[in-house]
Order: sequence, then structure tokens, then C-alpha cells
Amino acid sequence: YYWVEGISRHFDCTVLSCYLPGHDPVSKQLPEVRVIEWQEPPLFAKYKRLTAMLKPGYITFFYRCKAWIKQALESGEHFALAHQLSPLAMRYPSPLMNSNIPYIMGPLGGSFNVPDAFKGEIAEPWYVKMRNFDQYRFLYDPWLKATYTKAQCVLGVAPYVQSHLNHLPLKSFHLMSEIGFTDLPEVIAQESLSQETQSSETHQVHATKKLNLLYVGRVIRTKGLIYLLKALKELLGQEVKENRLDFHLHIAGVGLDLDLCKSYAEENELAQKTTFYGQIPLEQVWMLYRNADLFILPSIREPSGNAVLEAMSFGVPVICSDLGGPGYSVSDEVGIKVPSPSPMELVKGLKEALLNLSRDPEIIYKMGQAARKSIQEKYLWQHKTLWLKNEYMKIITDNPV
Repeated sequence: YYWVEGISRHFDCTVLSCYLPGHDPVSKQLPEVRVIEWQEPPLFAKYKRLTAMLKPGYITFFYRCKAWIKQALESGEHFALAHQLSPLAMRYPSPLMNSNIPYIMGPLGGSFNVPDAFKGEIAEPWYVKMRNFDQYRFLYDPWLKATYTKAQCVLGVAPYVQSHLNHLPLKSFHLMSEIGFTDLPEVIAQESLSQETQSSETHQVHATKKLNLLYVGRVIRTKGLIYLLKALKELLGQEVKENRLDFHLHIAGVGLDLDLCKSYAEENELAQKTTFYGQIPLEQVWMLYRNADLFILPSIREPSGNAVLEAMSFGVPVICSDLGGPGYSVSDEVGIKVPSPSPMELVKGLKEALLNLSRDPEIIYKMGQAARKSIQEKYLWQHKTLWLKNEYMKIITDNPV
């Protein structure tokens, strides 16, 4: 919505889209924009996770788009530029590749595999394992290769996207997240931490202030919540009193590992220090962000890391793995990236990061301010739309149709 809403302020737009039964079609969301859309089969709506991962409806969508574009061009319509915004995953060829219309692909992500040391701990549905074939398709699938080599510009959510395509002669590549923010959210909870940093007892705040830790995301093994709980268990066992961390972990989300994580918390003296909210309304998630001191997402397969950006927009510092999208979007100024070559090293890194930040609340405050500033400078829709407008004009000028 926000991509097209911003672009349509500067250009006449035609949107080709599809929607699942029960969802609002794009034509209702963007009534001022010309929309050509098709409804996907009702069966796809029944299997939401499968549909989200495999996108079986894309096959039909691909051919519908290709036929519509061909007919539109034959009837005399003119398109100066095309931009395929979705799917986010890189494994889908574009119907634009042989249309003679200059086009942009992305932002793209996905096709991100977990480190080898974690694979023995992760049980995944068969359709998730199909992502392992992506690396071979990037090398040998002629449709995918044509999709990316013929694009005037490819956008990727993180540097790993470019590494997946580094064997192809791309014309242009830029980094850009698929999400953005209309404005920075209001924050109210950071004042108390800020005030504490002004006192002479700055580095002893962990002894008097309980840190609110926050995890938001699906509770599955690749998101890494179980590794965070293991790190907190080790912190509870610290022998030296001044190294103990007083905390409460707030967990919003559901998933296959939820029962495992709850049991682990109960069996390891973490039950009183954790709250599992399950799936909650967005307004409640925003309140959790507002009251958080640190956001932690130790995911080992995170293509984008939208929750990380959400936390940063609220001025919350981030602890994450050094992989995927978060490994790109979280700088040393806004948080700590933990090396994640193995489960043991990830747990150790999380423990050390938590201890280091808890000893210095002034750093927490400064990181939070830097995180919010980073969102303001890089992720507001007005900035993204302006950059995109300039990129469009450059491509249109260099490739007159």
C-alpha cells in the first residue's frame, strides 16, 4: 500500500495484483489508482502458512500478468517503467523479463539458509526445506537468470541478496528494506532510563532497576527464543553478585516451539521472570515496545527483520544475531550483533551482550536514541519514495521506450 501510495503521487500507476478471498483487494485500498486484480483460489486461503511460503497462486498470477501486459502493449498502451514489488522471495521469475519495458525488481529477500551447526536442531515442514534448491536455481534456472540480468535495478533487503546473485551481471543493485514508517511512533518509556543515566549511580542501575527485555516474533526454532532463554538461565546462575542481571522477559508470539519454551522457563527458574502473551493485538505490541529497555531477536534465519526495525523506531536498542537482515540493519551504534556460528556460541554471545549493556544504562539510552534517528533518516516512507522517484527518472531517461 505505502509503496504504491507514495509512487502514485508522482506517476500515473497501474497495479497488477491478486488477493485471497476474505481479504480487501487493492482496488478498495487504493481507489485513486488504476488496479487490475484477480482473486486467488479459495483453497489457498485455507492453508495460510503453506501459501505464504510457496505462493502456489503465483503461477497463475505470472501468466495472467504476462498476458495482460502483452494485450495492453498491443492495444497501444505505453509504460515508461515497471516495478515488481512482490513476492519478496527471490525464487519467482518476473512476467516482465521479455516485455521490453524497463523494470525494477524488489526489494528482495529470502533464500537464506541457517548455519550448518544449527541444522540438527531444526525440524521443518517439507515445503520449507524446498528453499535449499534456491541456490541451484539462481545458477541454472534460465527464467530466474533472465529476470535479474534484464532488470535495470535490483533492490535487496540486505547484502546477502547480492551475494546470492553475484554470479550474474546485474545492471544495478541497491539496498532497501521492504517496509517503512509514515512517522516515528510516540515513546513514553525511555524517560525513566534517561533520568537514571544522569545520576552518579549510572553504572549501578542494574542493581536497582529491572530491565524489561522484549521478544516479538513467531516462536519457532530459527527465531532463536530458546537460545535466549538458555542465556538467561546462565545469567541466573552467576556466582558473583554484581554480575547478576535483574530482568523480566516479555514474549509476544506463537509457534511450534511455544510449549517447549514455556516448559524450559518453568523447569529452569525463569517462570517468574518471563511472560508469554501469545498472539496479541498490534496495539498491545506497540505498548510492549514502549515499555522495553532492550529488544532481543536471536534469529538465525531472518531475511529482513521487520520487528528489529519496529523496536528501533520506538528507540529501543537491539541485541540480535549477526546474520541476515538484522545483521545489516543493526549497527554498533544501535545495538549488539552476536556471532552465531553455533548454538553454544550464540548463547554465550547473548549472555555477554546482556551483561555488558546492563552494566551501562547510559549506553542503552544512547543506543536507543541512535536507533530512532536511524529509522528517521533511512526508513520513513517520504525518504524512500523520494529516492525511488529519482531512481525511476534516471532509468526512464536512460531507457526511453
